[in-house]
Amino acid sequence: PVGYYPQDDKARSFITAAPEGHSYAHHLLMEQAMNYVKAGGYGLFLVPSNFLETEQSEFLKKWLKEKVYLQGMIQLPEELFKNEHSRKSILLLQNHGGTSKQADEVLLVKLASLKEPKNITKLFEQFAAWKAANL
Repeated sequence: PVGYYPQDDKARSFITAAPEGHSYAHHLLMEQAMNYVKAGGYGLFLVPSNFLETEQSEFLKKWLKEKVYLQGMIQLPEELFKNEHSRKSILLLQNHGGTSKQADEVLLVKLASLKEPKNITKLFEQFAAWKAANL
């Protein structure tokens, strides 16, 4: 979900909560979901592409620094969305613990058209090379 979470009292127990007013539901959802992922485990999230550039992003960034590793982000092709404001990315997060560590190089991919099968193959090749070098 993208939007505001209306229960401010419940939201305040989260690091990603806004100190005043409603908090972004997708920030709270990511934080809560990662609470259920085992130590060193991964979470994949579909997020707005501008999720680090919003008025509440500072609270999300605090949580990202303290509780999880931002290991990668895949920007989905523009052709999938009607307008710039609806564009999405896939976020790869990893919980602290076990043998987990912040990757030396965060995976950043701008996915080309899905109409070309070679683009999907290229993505998987890039991911495999990145994983071998960084995780």
